Amino acid sequence: MTQPRIDTIIPLSDKRQLTYAEYGETEGTPVFLFHGLPGSLQSNDINNRL
Repeated sequence: MTQPRIDTIIPLSDKRQLTYAEYGETEGTPVFLFHGLPGSLQSNDINNRL
């Protein structure tokens, strides 16, 4: 499994957390994944789908 280049958690004022991660080559084609609710970045198996 590939590890993210960036893996960040931003605390929100309502006690939730906004999490994002960057994977892959810095010069590659960008792909954005926006999952629905309920869910989290940690529950997505992004590496097996890209």
